[in-house]
Amino acid sequence: LVFGNGWNQRVQMLTALALLFGFLQVHILVQPYNSRRLNVIDGYSQIIAAFTIYLGLYYISETFSNGVRVCIFLTMVFLNIGFVALWASQCFGLSDRLKVRLALRTHSRKVNPLPRATPTIETRMDWD
Repeated sequence: LVFGNGWNQRVQMLTALALLFGFLQVHILVQPYNSRRLNVIDGYSQIIAAFTIYLGLYYISETFSNGVRVCIFLTMVFLNIGFVALWASQCFGLSDRLKVRLALRTHSRKVNPLPRATPTIETRMDWD
């Protein structure tokens, strides 16, 4: 079932954009999730969806050459890949793991600021 089935594609896309921006405003005001991380991910997902639809308006236009349409398509793909990377890093806590790892490095340097006279394999692995 397609939204606005009897409508023109451009009208469907513009209506979807209007709805997305409306829901984005509601999302910003309400912050529906308890987690800041989830609110950020949801906000970015709505922004990326809006950009994808907006660029899609240009993509379906017949006024551009195939080269320009390929660039538009690749931009849409890279935006969505970027969002998936953001989603994965937030959902799987990669940024938190990196923070913990950096904190451990900083803490270990404060506890033992002077390097050992003869570095061993174990100490090199601790610093990585």
